[in-house]
Amino acid sequence: ENGRLSIERQLAEARITAGKTQAVLTLANGKKVSLDDDAERNRSLIAQQKKGKPDDRKTRINQLATPRGGEFKIVLEDSTVVWLNAESKLVYPDNFNADERRVAVTGEAYFEVAKDSLRPFYVESGDMTVRVYGTEFNVNAYAEDNRIYTTLVSGSIALQPQGGGKGELVLTPGHQAVFHKEDCTVNVRSVDAPAVTSWHEGRFTFEEQTLGQIMRTLSRWYDFDYAFEDARLAGIIFKGSAPRYAELSEVLYILESSGGIGFRVENRKIIITTNNK
Repeated sequence: ENGRLSIERQLAEARITAGKTQAVLTLANGKKVSLDDDAERNRSLIAQQKKGKPDDRKTRINQLATPRGGEFKIVLEDSTVVWLNAESKLVYPDNFNADERRVAVTGEAYFEVAKDSLRPFYVESGDMTVRVYGTEFNVNAYAEDNRIYTTLVSGSIALQPQGGGKGELVLTPGHQAVFHKEDCTVNVRSVDAPAVTSWHEGRFTFEEQTLGQIMRTLSRWYDFDYAFEDARLAGIIFKGSAPRYAELSEVLYILESSGGIGFRVENRKIIITTNNK
């Protein structure tokens, strides 16, 4: 208990807290609009931007970006709903054209795509494109990771390497495609899709993830730096779950109680140590 209290105090002093609903919308004309957790205000701000006189047949492209410690949910023109995780970006048009719907993502996003059999929905992320007809899926494509993870919850999607030509891979629900950026290969595995995508419903669920992956996820949401005292600790595999809006001390305590590791805070940096109690 004592250890738990001291890490709580250290985190409070370092002002490391859970993220919140916040994003910056950059319009086609370069104007920036700050959005927060007031959904009504966000809706009216976004609607106001659309009132301007339409450019001659030119589609206006917007960019929605969340900071570290931010998340945001937006409804696109075709009623598709997109949840953006921390430190992520969605590039999308004010209006989709007549034959397709196309957006681009970096970071992580959960999509609930509105069905429209005449206009496929495309999500571009790095060197990969996902083609969708109406479905729920998650794309995890952070620039610093050398893999892109696409997880299908329901419906059906097809993955194509950018530039096409190599055919496409169709995914069925409950599967995750892991796209390797360096050689453009893909492997598919079965996953617990609701667990992988639980972040958009307010939970962290770590399914067979390394401590390195877990700390990267936590650092984006709670906005902190971290370091491993011993590099080998980063490879330890964990399985577990924690509420996303909990204090970070609670999440670290869950990891600590699974054994073998401890945490201490130096300035705003969390040091992961071996805990040989």
